[in-house]
Amino acid sequence: MPLNRALVFARVNGQHGSGVVGHAAEFAYELCWFDDTLQGCGDGMVTLHDIATYLDQLHEVGCTCGRSVAADRVLKVHLRAAQDIDTALEDFSFNIDDEEDGRVLRVINDPQAVVKDLFAEDEVFKLDEGVQLLFATAPRDPQMSFTGVRRLGERGNVCRVSGSTIKLLPGVDSSDYKEIASRPGMHFIDKSDFLSLRYHYDYNIDARVPIVLREDGYGKTVFCTMLEAFFSSHEHNCKTNVPTRFPIQRFKNLRERVHRGILAMLVDFGDLAQRLKEGCEQEHEEIMNACTGFMKTVVADFYEKNAWFLGEDRPAQDDKFMHTFEGLKILLARLGFRLFVIVDNYTAPFMRVFGTATQYLEYELWLQFVVYIVKDLGGFVWRGFITGRPFPGHGPIPFSNRPLFAEKTEDLTNRPESLQAIGFSREEVLDLAATLGNSDINKALADALGNGDSNGTADHEATTSVYSAKAVVLMLIRLMNGDSLHEVLAEESLKRTVVVR
Repeated sequence: MPLNRALVFARVNGQHGSGVVGHAAEFAYELCWFDDTLQGCGDGMVTLHDIATYLDQLHEVGCTCGRSVAADRVLKVHLRAAQDIDTALEDFSFNIDDEEDGRVLRVINDPQAVVKDLFAEDEVFKLDEGVQLLFATAPRDPQMSFTGVRRLGERGNVCRVSGSTIKLLPGVDSSDYKEIASRPGMHFIDKSDFLSLRYHYDYNIDARVPIVLREDGYGKTVFCTMLEAFFSSHEHNCKTNVPTRFPIQRFKNLRERVHRGILAMLVDFGDLAQRLKEGCEQEHEEIMNACTGFMKTVVADFYEKNAWFLGEDRPAQDDKFMHTFEGLKILLARLGFRLFVIVDNYTAPFMRVFGTATQYLEYELWLQFVVYIVKDLGGFVWRGFITGRPFPGHGPIPFSNRPLFAEKTEDLTNRPESLQAIGFSREEVLDLAATLGNSDINKALADALGNGDSNGTADHEATTSVYSAKAVVLMLIRLMNGDSLHEVLAEESLKRTVVVR
């Protein structure tokens, strides 16, 4: 298997195991799984040279880097790796002055040293406690970066894009998860737990489409692009070996429990809003043409994103029918694919038009798109998600007066589980702030945020605070630039929404 700059040898509850860290992906093995090949592993009666030789054999199978595993300078270390062994190794280099690193317990220069002799009888570690032995590769080379997303923090909801130890935060210039999760050094709150809670194949029988409404800046679009990236990664990873940008354990666990053959379709109603004239002075034909042109663009973009899967079946640009949702369904159903449909900026077009134009708009969108989603939900349309801004002063949210839509959707806006989707909880704000590495700031911020929850009384309902992702990021950027927390909070309070539990 391909190796990076270090190999891991862990002693777990008296059993000796080895993890192999790849150049671009993670591989892990227990050496005692290979007792026939590496005798003495289980009872520790194996030398460092034996281990290095065996790992070299694994390395040569899939790597052409030309390096070999060295046993002449092995480090006995204590690296905590509760979330991810790769994270601990990423921050560790054989090129440093190892003897002065507090994590290095001993430098072993004897390749014939027996593993059992390197550990006292009472040295017993749990699997997730850490790393005990590191093997370097030879000849030594400049530090090679890891790729992919790493889980950090006690709850594991903070992620860092590996490849750099520079502490960055998500730039407010991008709302695309794929860009955020591919920028080395980036820290962000991972929301993919919502996938396992809502879309886990083993126990999720509720096909209704969740609706979560939030004001601007809470991370709605980032969440939608995260959903699209997950299902796209699922198919591409299985069939084209494109690496995923998701925390490896979460992606792997969910990938095995989600229907195969699902492609994601992200529909941004904000684009439709830009095609509409503001006000009520629009005829039905104008609205119909705007919706038709919008759907043609949406379907064309979908074909472009999924060209690898469609191959020669990809429709020509001038095929009008195949650039409708009905045509798309016929093609994908014939090829054996199903859809996961994501709608962003759901309320945007309806905030732009008024009067009879609103009725025309709802009719055309229902006819050309929405009716296919709700009728096919649980079948061709496997699942979905809808988000947008709140709809105050505009009456019921769009389509909710249609019984079929009300039956096939579920409004989670004021439900606790919406915290797993749009916005930051108090704990998530503090977890992200902890990546700054300043305990004083974290403590002061915790005090400033208070408890964040209300358990409710006879006169008041229980509530939970949800914080604007944009406001949190701007605050942390200012703190990173040296502004004091007192100044930041005095000038602008964190924007938050109160969710009734």
